[in-house]
Amino acid sequence: MRSLTIRTQLYFAFGLFIVVPIALSFLFSFYYVKVFLLERAYQNLEALLDLKTSQIVTWVAQGQKAVNLIANIGSNEAQEHFLADNVSIEEIFKAGYKKHIHQVKSEFPNVKSISVLAPDTGRVIYSTEPMFLDRLRTHEPYFKNGSQGLYVGSVVYSVGREEAVLNISAPLFSNEKKILSVLAAEMKLSHLEKSINTRTGLGRTDFVYTIDSFGFYVTMPTSRKAFPLQMAPDNEAIRQLLSKKTGHARYKNQNGIEIISVYRWLPEANMGLLIEKEYI
Repeated sequence: MRSLTIRTQLYFAFGLFIVVPIALSFLFSFYYVKVFLLERAYQNLEALLDLKTSQIVTWVAQGQKAVNLIANIGSNEAQEHFLADNVSIEEIFKAGYKKHIHQVKSEFPNVKSISVLAPDTGRVIYSTEPMFLDRLRTHEPYFKNGSQGLYVGSVVYSVGREEAVLNISAPLFSNEKKILSVLAAEMKLSHLEKSINTRTGLGRTDFVYTIDSFGFYVTMPTSRKAFPLQMAPDNEAIRQLLSKKTGHARYKNQNGIEIISVYRWLPEANMGLLIEKEYI
C-alpha cells in the first residue's frame, strides 16, 4: 500500500509540475495566437478602409471641382465681361457659357449632370440633362445651401430620375459679388459602387458597402442585389455608424456566420463606410 501511495504521489506530482504547465502553456499560446491573428485581420481591414475612404473622397471631390471650376469662371479675364451685373444669366449662356459647362462635365466622369439654377426661384435655367430644364428646385437642400457656399448633400431619392442621387452645389457670383445662379452637380452613384467594390485588396469573403444617415444602403455589397435606399441592414457596426462613430466590431450576420468589421463615418460625403470579413 505504501509503494502504491508513493507511486500515486509521483503521478500527481508529474501531472502537477509537468503536464499541467504544458497544457496551460498550450492554452495561453493558442489564446495569444488567436488574439494576434484577430489584430492582424483588423489591421488589414483598416488599411482597406483607408483605401476605400480615399476612393469615396476622390469621387466627391470630382463634383466639388466641377462646380468650383464653373463658379470661378469670373477669374478668367477672357470671360469676365460675361459676368457683369447688367447681364442676365440667360444672356451669359448665349455668349457661349454652355460649351464651358459641357467641357467641365466631360473632364469629370463621376459627374452625371450639371444644372444652373436661378438664384431667386430655383428654376433650372440650363442643364446638361435636357429633361431638367425649367423644373423648380426651390425646396431642395442643395439649392438653399448651395446659394451660401460649397455644399455636399446627402443621398436622396430623385422622383425625376426614379433613383437615388447625390448633389453637390455652389453659388456663381458676378465680379461685384452678386449671386447670379446656383450650380448643381449630380453624381453617379453607380461609379462609386463600382469603385469601392473593386476586388483589389479584398478577399473572397470581404464585403464593402456604404449607408446613409438613416442606415439605408447607398452602395451595395457584392453579396446583395438591390437598389440604393431600399434596404437597411442591421448590425452592431451599423448602429455605431448611425451615431457618426468610427471603430471596429465583431458580430454574427443573418446567416449565423461570425463577422469582423471596421467602419468609419465620412462627413465629407454624408455617408458611413463599412468593410466586413467572415472570421473563421
